Amino acid sequence: MRRLILLTWLTLITTLALAQKTHSGAFFSVGLGPAWGSSNGYNNQNNSLSIVGTGVEVDLELGGSLMPGLILHGTITAKSVVGPTINGVNVSKDYTLSETMYGVGVTHYTAGNYFFSGNFGVGSFSFSDAKTTVSTDKGFSFLLKAGKEWWVSKKLGLGAAFTYGKTTLTNSQGTYTEKWNSNRFGVVFQFTID
Repeated sequence: MRRLILLTWLTLITTLALAQKTHSGAFFSVGLGPAWGSSNGYNNQNNSLSIVGTGVEVDLELGGSLMPGLILHGTITAKSVVGPTINGVNVSKDYTLSETMYGVGVTHYTAGNYFFSGNFGVGSFSFSDAKTTVSTDKGFSFLLKAGKEWWVSKKLGLGAAFTYGKTTLTNSQGTYTEKWNSNRFGVVFQFTID
């Protein structure tokens, strides 16, 4: 009798563990974690800046499913580095570099709840210290994300993902031109409501 009860419990637990819930309907996801890499600027007067450092990345996605496991969403991503290293020199904690992207994306979930997300839109940089903030023009930006989630309730998934993002733009004023680009990697921990 004990073996029958044990076998029944093991069968039930295995069935529940292998049951696949699909992402369908409305979708909301928030990711937060560390980001690192570089942002580089070059102007037509042969000056250049290399800004590196580890900071924080936040991304928000809001949308809905096109079909089970395939999500179309709007995306907002922000990355910020406080007190970065500029051309090899550590600067004050009053100095902050921020990178922001607004765009759209598609996320695909596999049967095992692994996912890949491709997002693109417009991005910009802002540089601030204790007194002023200067922002660039907007340019092309994208964010790629791959990871896995686990269902912790009927509607809530928790997971983690690796990210890679890049923003490329040109600022022009009269005869002065500068180009900016970034290469930023990250690891985000996220929750999804679906």
